[in-house]
Amino acid sequence: MSISHLVANDPEIPILNIIQEVQVLYQTGCTYKQAWYAQKFAIEKVFGSWDTTFNILPKYLQAVQDINPEHKVTTYHPQEGIYMVKSPIRVSGTGNNIYTLRLNNKFCSCGKWQTYTLPCSHVFAVCRENGSRTDAYVPEIYS
Repeated sequence: MSISHLVANDPEIPILNIIQEVQVLYQTGCTYKQAWYAQKFAIEKVFGSWDTTFNILPKYLQAVQDINPEHKVTTYHPQEGIYMVKSPIRVSGTGNNIYTLRLNNKFCSCGKWQTYTLPCSHVFAVCRENGSRTDAYVPEIYS
């Protein structure tokens, strides 16, 4: 086991846990600063650098939008930003699911928006339907 494996399993692993793991794995101590740098380098090794990740974001968002043009949107309460989105049936037999989307709360019942903090395909479907801009729902850190 290495620091990279720890970070891959939990990217937000506390620095104190890394210090403890270094003690157990290597029978030696390390400072908080050394553990912080180890975590930083492990994150870049596992997930890529901040610049690389930031540069692929527009391609990711465009791909999510392009892959899912067949989502059907039903408006429940547009003034409150509540919608229902039905996914199409796929060749594999999956799909045909109904998701509740709350734009004002940045919530989708698929769970992806909350997990990744980036809009899921259901957000793109609603924005396409109501003519709003998808970048309004991307966290400011990415703008």
